[in-house]
Amino acid sequence: MWSIMHMKAPIDEQILEFTFPRFQRVVLNNGLTLIVVEHHELPEVNFRMGIKVGTKYVPEPFSGAAELISELLKKGSENYTYQELVEKIDFIGAALETTVSEDFFYVLGKFLVEHFEIAMELLREVVCTPQFPEEELDKERARMIANLQNERSSPHHLAQRQMDKRLYHPHPYSFHKTEATLQSITRDLLVQIHQKYFTPENSVLVITGDITPDDARVMVEKYLGNWERKAAPSEQFPRPDKPQKRIIHLIHRPDSEQVTVSIGVPAFPQNHPDFIPAQVANYILGGGSSGRLFQNLREKKGYTYGAYSALELLQDAGSWLCEADVRTEVVDKALELFLEELSRLRDELVEENELKVAHRYLIGSFPLKNETPHSIASLILKQQLYHLPEDFWNTYTQSIGEVDRESIRRIAQQYIDVDRLQMVVVGDGRQIVKQMEPFGELKLFDVHENELSLSKL
Repeated sequence: MWSIMHMKAPIDEQILEFTFPRFQRVVLNNGLTLIVVEHHELPEVNFRMGIKVGTKYVPEPFSGAAELISELLKKGSENYTYQELVEKIDFIGAALETTVSEDFFYVLGKFLVEHFEIAMELLREVVCTPQFPEEELDKERARMIANLQNERSSPHHLAQRQMDKRLYHPHPYSFHKTEATLQSITRDLLVQIHQKYFTPENSVLVITGDITPDDARVMVEKYLGNWERKAAPSEQFPRPDKPQKRIIHLIHRPDSEQVTVSIGVPAFPQNHPDFIPAQVANYILGGGSSGRLFQNLREKKGYTYGAYSALELLQDAGSWLCEADVRTEVVDKALELFLEELSRLRDELVEENELKVAHRYLIGSFPLKNETPHSIASLILKQQLYHLPEDFWNTYTQSIGEVDRESIRRIAQQYIDVDRLQMVVVGDGRQIVKQMEPFGELKLFDVHENELSLSKL
């Protein structure tokens, strides 16, 4: 469930004229892109490195390899054991994290400016010389397998996995790790992936904080300048198939006390020009407690504690999702209301007041959310990795304010097709299967993602 809350935010001239901080960008001799933003309010430095490789680059039989690499990057390097890395980071009161998404790896750090040289040394150790110890690999694999078993008890996790398959197949966004794929991963495979994709030409490093561009470059050159240059690999991925009809995917979770409903349609990649108007449309539909879904399903009908919508926009594709946990006895009525609100967004112009509320929140909250060095680095890295226009963040609030009622209806008509949307419903199939029948073709699955005959209920 998305934790999206509605907040009142004022619109004034100062916010409308929000100016994104200036930054200096340079490409080093080995191909590494370095971006520096000066921010001298506190004696600290933040960095975010993005590496253009994510889970989608791993073949389906080895799904989970990217997540294992992310966990093992800090578990031992060329010059430090895992324990030594932990102690070195803790001793200076710093933070160093690694994570991976569908499209990119990220290494995030926060250090006092006096420890910036140590930060760059540790970044080199983690990114350039991880050792992937067999013992640590076995521990992480076992932990992930245990987590998979726990996740089967989460209806939201079950719904997400099923929805990814329905909206993204055959693109690798539809792949998910399993016990079998995790067991097939070897240390040699992790080393091969690392050597192929972790290259300076495939990476962007953003540094923000109490440091000058010249000082930052000196240290980056010292510790990452010898990172071997390799040609950035180019990969082609299949486009997701578009659903041809509405299908309800019922996941039978015996004795569930409530029902998780997820509804999705294909959308567009992160850098698509429809991103801005879709942000406004989504906020009106279900971006917070003022959204239509929340107001209708919770405030008017009391079917749920909350109903929301969200855009999931990735590098190659995207989706527009709605979700709620509803009482078992009203799941059919809840689905009717979801369809009603999706159709209304397509067929009617939104109210002027709804548009004003959306403008007020999206414009007013943007500067407040993005005033720290950490958030500034995140936005710059996003602009670089997703190839957004150079002035994207400078013009963001103005562009939001220019979205009108006709633009929202156009977005809804272009992307919301109620006859082809995909529904995933997680609950006790014996209690809800009859309620599902009027909504379209019905397919039944167990919590292990095996398709079952409806007669099994």
